[in-house]
Amino acid sequence: MGEVIFSKTYVGDALSSWQVVHEMSTHIVGGALVVRDSDRRDWHLLRLHDSAFLFRMVRMRCVLRFLPTTTTNFYIHHYGSLDVAEIALDGTIINRGISHTISINAHPDDTIEIDVSFLSCHGSLSIGCSDNGRPVYAGTGLEQFALLSVLVETFDAYPELSRTPAEERITLVDVGGQGGLQLKWMLRADHITPVVFEPLSSEATVIRQTLDRIPGAQVVEKALANTSGPQKLYITAGSYCSSLREPNFEILQNYSVARVFNVVSMQEVECVRYDELFRASAVPSPDVIKIDVQGLEYEV
Repeated sequence: MGEVIFSKTYVGDALSSWQVVHEMSTHIVGGALVVRDSDRRDWHLLRLHDSAFLFRMVRMRCVLRFLPTTTTNFYIHHYGSLDVAEIALDGTIINRGISHTISINAHPDDTIEIDVSFLSCHGSLSIGCSDNGRPVYAGTGLEQFALLSVLVETFDAYPELSRTPAEERITLVDVGGQGGLQLKWMLRADHITPVVFEPLSSEATVIRQTLDRIPGAQVVEKALANTSGPQKLYITAGSYCSSLREPNFEILQNYSVARVFNVVSMQEVECVRYDELFRASAVPSPDVIKIDVQGLEYEV
């Protein structure tokens, strides 16, 4: 998979970095993270967040021991409805999911080593339990496995994200891209060419850190409008509510979200028209346009 970009091994207390997100409980015993499921019908997952995982090839090597009370399989989840892999206590691969490679090694000390690689299109990794192909299930509330270590490595995913020819990819124009792409587009990163407009330099820099991993992606550090030239941007307490329009507090005072629209500063930003950029060959012709500009949608 090429040169390692990120590498970290979680052992001992560091295993607590894997946080419960769905119907599980954990505790450290003898340096291992003991995982218990729940009797409630739901997902049963632990999750780890890091932007280093997003739009990368990820390798995970998990060393664990199934316990006498085990009733489920070890499960690696991507996000949404995407499975990575599910492995039974005897090492049988129940589901290969979206894994590119997967290998299982059983050791004499009753531990099992699961080594899997996959394309990650989300900034998190998830592990937990699944009941023979059913990641949503009602469990027993008993201890399922003891996790001894997890190695996470990431690699450049350019070949995997380029597998759809450029001419067949969907050009997504995201106007007001603070926070990055919507989840439904993130999970289809190998099928899209995103063009994101974000006028705030600090926010544009954050978006570039991960979006630049998608072939052909662009982050345009300007505001899209109906006229080109400088305009005043009202930067609000909740920066995602910033707009070229001044907030209307006569109306907003009637809503609990009013405080996030408080103007904390104003900044002059450069505005552009998309058709002008297109004629200058600076941007491609869009297939899909998503607009979230706090009241300036009509002008855009």
